[in-house]
Amino acid sequence: MQPGIGRGTCLFIGLFSIQRVLVDAVLRTPEPLFLGLLCLIAALYLLAPFMPQRAGDRATESSALGGGSLS
Repeated sequence: MQPGIGRGTCLFIGLFSIQRVLVDAVLRTPEPLFLGLLCLIAALYLLAPFMPQRAGDRATESSALGGGSLS
């Protein structure tokens, strides 16, 4: 699972994309390709926080900051 800030950001982007689809469908003539693409983006961002990660895919804080051990 992703950290809370990453999970929240993904959910926000997914919900924003869904809102954009709804507003676009109400205000303009729906274009199926555009709406389909936005729905795909929304689905990916809404599913991303719940996808399992392997332990090797995560960077530790020290390696992400470019440091190693302090000894």
